[in-house]
Amino acid sequence: MPDETVEVEATAEEGTVDAEQAQAIDLLNESGWHCLDSGDWKRMLALSEEAMERSNAQGYLKGLAESFRNAAFAHYSQCSYKFALAEALVALRMSEELADQRIEGQTRTVIALVQWSLGKYEEALSEAHHALDLIDGVGDSWAKGWCSTITGGIYHTLRDYKQALRYHEMGHQLFTEQGYLLGQGRALTGIGTVYHAIGDVAAALECHQKSLDIYRRIGNRAGESRALTDIAMIHQSQGDYEKALELHLYSLRLRESENSLQGQTTSLLNLGRLYLKRKEVDNARDALRRALEISEKLGAKPKIYEVHELLSELHEATGDLDKALYHYRAFHRIKQEVFNEEESTKLRNIQIGVEVERSHRETELQRIRNRDLEEKNQELKTVLDELQATQAQLVQTEKMAALGDLVAAIAHEINTPLGAIRSSADVAIRGAERIVEAIESSETVEQLKSRRSVQATVSALRLNAKTIAAATERIARLVRSLKSFAQLDQAAFAEIDLRQSIEDTLCLLEPKFGDRVRVVREYGELPKIFGYPAELNQVFMNLLRNAEEAIGESGEIHIRTYASNGGVYIRVADTGRGIPAEQLPKLFHPGFRVEEQRVRASMSLFTSLNIVRKHGGEIRVDSEVGKGTVFTVALKGLEPSEEKASAAAHSKAR
Repeated sequence: MPDETVEVEATAEEGTVDAEQAQAIDLLNESGWHCLDSGDWKRMLALSEEAMERSNAQGYLKGLAESFRNAAFAHYSQCSYKFALAEALVALRMSEELADQRIEGQTRTVIALVQWSLGKYEEALSEAHHALDLIDGVGDSWAKGWCSTITGGIYHTLRDYKQALRYHEMGHQLFTEQGYLLGQGRALTGIGTVYHAIGDVAAALECHQKSLDIYRRIGNRAGESRALTDIAMIHQSQGDYEKALELHLYSLRLRESENSLQGQTTSLLNLGRLYLKRKEVDNARDALRRALEISEKLGAKPKIYEVHELLSELHEATGDLDKALYHYRAFHRIKQEVFNEEESTKLRNIQIGVEVERSHRETELQRIRNRDLEEKNQELKTVLDELQATQAQLVQTEKMAALGDLVAAIAHEINTPLGAIRSSADVAIRGAERIVEAIESSETVEQLKSRRSVQATVSALRLNAKTIAAATERIARLVRSLKSFAQLDQAAFAEIDLRQSIEDTLCLLEPKFGDRVRVVREYGELPKIFGYPAELNQVFMNLLRNAEEAIGESGEIHIRTYASNGGVYIRVADTGRGIPAEQLPKLFHPGFRVEEQRVRASMSLFTSLNIVRKHGGEIRVDSEVGKGTVFTVALKGLEPSEEKASAAAHSKAR
């Protein structure tokens, strides 16, 4: 997470986000937001970071807004108020850009909590009321229940018990309508606390008892122990020490079973005070020593100095003045440290407040700048659309040019066996006529068989049939290669035999190569990969055509395949003229053209590179003028589960 500023990379429009990716991000954020039920803040933060990373990759602004909101709440719950405010303000800006009242309302609720913790009660109350208005407008009863309960707590701090009770009861009603028990328990705790503050002990006890019943019903031991402590303190304030002791001990056992060290310290302190009131010195000493041990382990200074204060009282009561003085000095020293730290914290909180104000001003200034840039952005978008349309037209033109060359070469190649078939058909017709004449002029079968002309005609027909079969197979091979090259009868995404793909491409190009270009094959063992066969065939076609065009009167194309480090490699080397070093950096740019004999196509390498990157790979090129060029295609392929995400990302990039 950032420590001072929060950088956001997402700028893509919401319409470009892959639907499945957006759904997965929404689920991560929803799971993180509801971690407040369990209080697992580390998980909440981990989920928000994962959602943030995925949203950035997809350019998903809504996902980013919710992930920053969740991160803000997780940091608030861990008392990292500076991070919480920074991230909440980012979420707030994004939610306002999206005009999403639900996210904005939830984010302002988090800001209200942070301001409340910082002691800025008026700002907290303002944010809470703003959040309630927004949440009420979208009908989010769950969020409204929590916001109402928080608002009630802020009013309680301001000692406006009437309003505090009103909002706690509002939260309780909303949670009750939803059947959300945890929320009901929290709201009842707030209501009970207000009643205790105004002296209505009976009503307070009833509310805390109801919250206790709820926590027990849902198995929330942290809530149960808190409710037991609230009830015990009521009994203790009424002088019912026996009942208070029973409840404090029960609360302690629960916190021990949950390994809640902070909670154990609170229970042990309460027990120490109670034992002192009951003049049970030994029990008080044991409880306070355990409290001191745990609080020192936690480094919780406020708890430590409370324990020392009670131990000082205990030893003074027993007449051990030396120990009483020792603990009193420790109490005074540590309390002073806490006081100094609190003063430093207050100063830091003031600094945070200044930073928040500055962030608000910067956010407002940025809004103004965004409005000024809106028209320019629209103009740039129009230009970009025109460029993309031009690029698509260039790619199509390049494909048509390549198709023209391919068709011409195949047509020429088919003409030769087709001519042989036509000649053989004429020979077959004339041979059949001779045999018919011989049959008509022969009186017996033996006489027919003995004629040399018949035997010669049959031999000629047999040879003729072989010629037809060879020519037919030659045409069939071309058709099979063309069909395999175009993948006409296969799925767009499939398992690929790269060696077969190269052979199919060579079969179509060899008529163009003729005797001028010799192809040397060095095929290593390659695993099959998943991808888009027709598109990879286009890459091989482009590289082999470029290699052929680079060769002058005669030369070689050397094709080598091999596997290494989890990837597969296809190396296409030619003995052509090579490419000048100054032209290599722009080789894969659209519109690249060399006016001599090397790489005439303006889009073929640009298109090939995009296809290879779509398959998780790259193309490397090495060339030396006068000696030739080597293109190396490195591929990883795609997993079937990655097909949609890769296709969407590739489409977006293009």
